[in-house]
Amino acid sequence: MKFVLRIWMFAVLAIVLCTSSVMAQENATPTRSNETQPANASNEAEGKPRTPLAEFRLSPGDVVELKFFYTPELNVTVQIRPDGVISAPLVGQVVVAGRTVSEAVDELQTRYSKVLKSPSISLQVRNFSGHKIFIGGEVARPGTFDLSSDVSLMDALLEAGGPKYTAAKYALLIHKSEDERPLVRKISLERHGTEVAEASLVRMAPFDVVMVPESKIAHTDRWLDQHIRQLIPASMGVGFSYLFSGGALIP
Repeated sequence: MKFVLRIWMFAVLAIVLCTSSVMAQENATPTRSNETQPANASNEAEGKPRTPLAEFRLSPGDVVELKFFYTPELNVTVQIRPDGVISAPLVGQVVVAGRTVSEAVDELQTRYSKVLKSPSISLQVRNFSGHKIFIGGEVARPGTFDLSSDVSLMDALLEAGGPKYTAAKYALLIHKSEDERPLVRKISLERHGTEVAEASLVRMAPFDVVMVPESKIAHTDRWLDQHIRQLIPASMGVGFSYLFSGGALIP
């Protein structure tokens, strides 16, 4: 019995020491590197404009409306097909996915100049259904969300219910580069002094993936639960209080 009791006390001491060590690391002031420090955080605090966003490009699934100034009978609302093409009156199939709105209008103007005397065309995006972002990890409601406006990474996390109490103090943003290679960036979710959180400055792009990892203390707590707490018999914890008499162990 004494041997079993000593094993139990050693396990309890290990849990306390491990948890205390991890909490000290978690609460320590992090050293911010040049990679994670928001370059324009001071500009934001001073009211200066953010870095300009990348120009919007059409993608499959978007719903666009074509308006003809001189020939309104040709006005039409169409959805961009999975192959990036729309069916336009009189000129047929036109590839618009991957182009900016102005580039798509230029292409339409060129096509319609062959069948209309003075084409004057505008293109408006009515639905951004083809633009999705993906949020997973330690958030309340992980899943897929529509990107229909200028949204920061922090806005996206709040749309997913916000980080859980087990979440780390940073998120991983996976963005597809122009050559289709995934780029991973570590984004801080914390405020430091008068600066705004870096996640409030980073803008989301279509098909971005956000992963919020588990904090160190939550990871350690889960490890302790799997490898120590669940291995201790319940009967040992129940009978332990009866081994004390006036603060001293009964031999």
